[in-house]
Amino acid sequence: MSQPLFQHQQQPLPDAHEIKADAATQWVFDMTEILRDDLAFQEPWASAIAHEIVQGMRARFGGDDVYVPAPDKSARDERVREMFNGRNIKELMQLFGLARSTVYRIVGQRGRP
Repeated sequence: MSQPLFQHQQQPLPDAHEIKADAATQWVFDMTEILRDDLAFQEPWASAIAHEIVQGMRARFGGDDVYVPAPDKSARDERVREMFNGRNIKELMQLFGLARSTVYRIVGQRGRP
């Protein structure tokens, strides 16, 4: 009897502690990137500060679901409405990274917040 060429080995599922550790590691990575790219912190300061912030958040909020609201899009939407001339939909889509339907939705909200 021959062995199959490929045997699928099921990987064990990570436990909740491992998933939380991975999420915390991702938060440190993301915060380090923000500190470097947006605030001009250099290494090793950026990663050290990010690590301390995440440790503080884990101490205060560990185990809780934390909601991080999306950025306010009203300024972007107003700029899209100002720039829209009826013939530049593709330009606006590319400039703002929006779908065609989103540009039309925004433009259709003229006079509304």
